[in-house]
Amino acid sequence: MGQAGSGIATDILTMLKEEGATEDEALSRIVAIDAPGMLMEDTRGLEPYQKKFAQKRSAVAGWKLQDPGTITLMDAVRNSGATVLIGVTAQKGLFSEEVLAQMAKNTEHPIIFGLSNPTSKSECTPEDVAKATKGMGFVATGSPFAPFQYTGKEFVTSQCNNMFIFPGMGLGALVSRATKVTSKMFLSASKALSALVKPEDRKRNMLLPNLNDIRAVSFHIAKAVAIEARDSGIGRLLRDEELERVIRKAQWEPHYYPYKSK
Repeated sequence: MGQAGSGIATDILTMLKEEGATEDEALSRIVAIDAPGMLMEDTRGLEPYQKKFAQKRSAVAGWKLQDPGTITLMDAVRNSGATVLIGVTAQKGLFSEEVLAQMAKNTEHPIIFGLSNPTSKSECTPEDVAKATKGMGFVATGSPFAPFQYTGKEFVTSQCNNMFIFPGMGLGALVSRATKVTSKMFLSASKALSALVKPEDRKRNMLLPNLNDIRAVSFHIAKAVAIEARDSGIGRLLRDEELERVIRKAQWEPHYYPYKSK
């Protein structure tokens, strides 16, 4: 639960609140793990950005723990009934077979993000997820993994990379002339990205669109961001069609001239 983890948790918190949860309800569904184990209100040395996501002791009063002195990742996954697991730890193999199998017990389609780079430091491999969840888990990784076969089915791993969001995010903020970048703009970008995953990709357990479609992805994200900026009163008052036009105009195709050495 470093700065990357707290940023991800903050976005999840924003989404849960938008869907109707109160602040306390949303925070109760986000379990943060760091070197000392699960972060609690009395954990020593918490950074300011970690304190918000530290759980109260009363929230874990009935939990069964392997060691009463600490709450491990496995303890948290089993007792909380977690359905989504996100890793930004650079700890290879942290998401063990036992942890992944427990995720599959918690929900039919667990979602696993092993986001650490490079592949040698990923919390788990896509194959690990497939084997532990009997092919039912959805997975995205920070570095690229090759497609693989499991029980006769091809699995393609989504690469959860900044390039899916940041180009469109920046473009949308620029064309809308937004006076600031807000959490809701990132939320709108995330929703637009998720909506672009095709049904056939879902069948292959993909969480993100095909990377080859990145230009179209960036357009749709830019449009969603610009609309959010406009509707929030911090962007240009342009109709959706006009925003589409200015975004198309702002996008460009690189042209590389052939190089000949003398």
